[in-house]
Amino acid sequence: MSLAYKIIKRLMITALVGTAVAYGWLYLKAAFVQSYLQQLALVQQAREISGFISVDESGAVTLNLPPRLSEAYNSVKSSYRYAVRDEAGRIVAASGRGIGPLPLLMGSQRRLRRGSDPSMPPCSMNSSPMAAG
Repeated sequence: MSLAYKIIKRLMITALVGTAVAYGWLYLKAAFVQSYLQQLALVQQAREISGFISVDESGAVTLNLPPRLSEAYNSVKSSYRYAVRDEAGRIVAASGRGIGPLPLLMGSQRRLRRGSDPSMPPCSMNSSPMAAG
């Protein structure tokens, strides 16, 4: 083998390894961004839904969604669902089928507090896209 052939061979291997590493990094970065955007969308949906939650004098929680949102979440073709739960994890309001038990997030439940009013009870919220089927 000539010296030029060995140099070309090593350069090709180096370029292939570098390309594989670069594509791997880009793939991982894209997966991270996709996951972040999904989480951001879920938080935005939870905030939007929480704006329509009301608590009466007896402590009963009701959800009064406007027709546009109600149709979007309750449509048969919709792939989005929501569940509003009380402190005990019981479902207070839901978009219908496909709402299961409260998932554990890193060993504990995350709770959203509506506004800064300490007299208002915290509400656990799940809003997740599910495959329509």
